Amino acid sequence: MDGSPPRILRSAVLPADPEAVPAFEDWLDTIPPTRPSLGNRIRLAGGEILDNIVRHSRPAGGLIRVRLRASGDSARLSFSFRSESFRDFVRNGPDARNGSIARTAYDPGSRRWRGLGLVMIARLTDDVRYRSGWPKDRIVAEFRDFGASSCTPGTGGV
Repeated sequence: MDGSPPRILRSAVLPADPEAVPAFEDWLDTIPPTRPSLGNRIRLAGGEILDNIVRHSRPAGGLIRVRLRASGDSARLSFSFRSESFRDFVRNGPDARNGSIARTAYDPGSRRWRGLGLVMIARLTDDVRYRSGWPKDRIVAEFRDFGASSCTPGTGGV
């Protein structure tokens, strides 16, 4: 963050079910826009993070807390939840802090490629951290907008 007071600080509690992503997008639409290119990246990466939490982590209690802090040309999006399976992912999964990117692999059993969403998240964020621990697990994504963006500006929130 740039050290100035946050212009946006919002949080919400979302269901840990398939309705979480549409609810997340509706929630983002209630937040005043700062920079369209930043908002697009938050929407895409945040939706993918949330979908991964719902599909793969199976949060205990059926709830996920999301928080957005945005100021000037940067934003931090965090997801908090509790999941036993997330601990294994953190232990064995991608570690963006060390610069590694998730590996993609074809899964013949499901006839699908795996890991593409994690690669997308890594490319859309400037930093993403996966943390497992008591009392909650967290995924924190950092975004910075330096004026020029490879994303096409939109009209939605943030």
